[in-house]
This record gives sequence, structure tokens and C-alpha cells, in this order.
Amino acid sequence: MKNKHTLTKRWEWMYWAVLASAILYPVLMYWFSRYFASS
Repeated sequence: MKNKHTLTKRWEWMYWAVLASAILYPVLMYWFSRYFASS
């Protein structure tokens, strides 16, 4: 029971990590392109 809970927790963490990178990656790319274009 405890082992299953840890496994679910790991998948939940992985899901949030993928979700966060999917949101942050385009934002960072946009910010970098603006930053380098202005300099």
C-alpha cells in the first residue's frame, strides 16, 4: 500500500514537471528572443 502511494507520488511529480516545462519553455524562448533582439 505504501509502495503504491510512493509510485503515484512520483508520477504526480513527473506530471507537474512536464507541465511546468511545457509552460515555461515557450515563455523563456520568447523572453530570450526579445532580450537578444534588443541588445
